[in-house]
Amino acid sequence: MAKTIYQRENGDFSNACHELARQVFYPKLFSVEPSQIIYGESTLLQESERGKILDGELGIDRLIQCRVDGVMGHTIFAIQERFRRASYRNKYRDITLTEWNHATGQPSELSKINAGIFVYGYANEDVTDFLEVFAVNTASLILAVTSGRINYRRDKNKKEQSFLAFTIQELCRKNTIMFQYPTLWRPKDTVAKHRGIGLPSQVPQVSHIDRIEAF
Repeated sequence: MAKTIYQRENGDFSNACHELARQVFYPKLFSVEPSQIIYGESTLLQESERGKILDGELGIDRLIQCRVDGVMGHTIFAIQERFRRASYRNKYRDITLTEWNHATGQPSELSKINAGIFVYGYANEDVTDFLEVFAVNTASLILAVTSGRINYRRDKNKKEQSFLAFTIQELCRKNTIMFQYPTLWRPKDTVAKHRGIGLPSQVPQVSHIDRIEAF
């Protein structure tokens, strides 16, 4: 089936965002030099037979490897990516996971995602910079949903898919966000605060939740 103009535009936007993420996000997420990162081909469902398994059944968009000094072989990360335009951030500022496809009667992302990291970001229209990008610990998020420890909003999109929407503040409170770009906080800041050590007296000792809400 041929893609619509809308689908092509969204695909081009997502691909441009991925290329930008290679430059400004992934090296910081993994704390390595850009030259240490090996990007596998896209695993999107419509692009290959391999994609039918990785994207179609396991919810994995990218496989990214890192060369690490002193380690034989590479570390590898299974990534789910979703990039949205700035207007979505201004209106919602949340992260969504599709729950059920009511048109086909089949489960969706919530039931199949096996990516270890869910990368969710907002870019300006010409994709020259990100307003924000978050790396979410997928296992921690799914566990929080399973145990009922996280709040969310349920809604349905135009494709007849129900989805769960999690606010950034709620994800922070449940410690499911691993990394944020631009970097406004680091986990060690919160640890130092709770221990009462390591923070200069002139720096306001606010939590990472406070910092994100103030952004």
